[in-house]
Amino acid sequence: MTHSLRFKVALWFLIVAIAVGIAGVAGFHRLASYVRVEAENQMAARLDHVMDVLESTNRIYTKFVTSSMHVMQMLAAQQGPPRISGVDAQGCPILCFGDVPANSSTELVDRVGRIMGGTATILVKKGDDFVRVSTNVLDSGGNRAVGTLMDRESKAAIALGNGHAFTGIAGILGNPYIASYEPLRDSSGAVIGACHVGYALENLNTIRDAI
Repeated sequence: MTHSLRFKVALWFLIVAIAVGIAGVAGFHRLASYVRVEAENQMAARLDHVMDVLESTNRIYTKFVTSSMHVMQMLAAQQGPPRISGVDAQGCPILCFGDVPANSSTELVDRVGRIMGGTATILVKKGDDFVRVSTNVLDSGGNRAVGTLMDRESKAAIALGNGHAFTGIAGILGNPYIASYEPLRDSSGAVIGACHVGYALENLNTIRDAI
């Protein structure tokens, strides 16, 4: 009788333990599923927020670069029409606006920078390349990136080479910019250079904070 009672008690405890274990496993799976769904929902909401910020920023800064380009074109037009006036000691064509050489002056790009913020550059076409002859874009050493070339394979360079403008994300010296480029033409209509304005994405706090 004692052995039978002990067996029944042990069996009862075993059944209870199994039931508790099953309930615990089921509860764990329900909790894990809930946590997973909540995490996915929160991540989706955060990603949606980032995308909203990026889209809004893109719209805003696309308008900024368009306005900056208008300012740059207006200031350049005040100096005179673009033309090539010989070559410098390095064999680079000298781009002038009227009688004002752009190769040896930073006045125009700095003025655009002061008015609109961001960066501004004047490029001259040398063969198949576009060379920065006046710019407030800085290289890795913190110096003005005068004499550097646009990446020939970039969408902006290809567009300019075909005589078209470009507005969008552009890589400049390894850094992404929201940028605009407009070709410069001489009196015959030939593309002799380009103007650039842009805003470095790394400097846009709204984008960095959202990401």
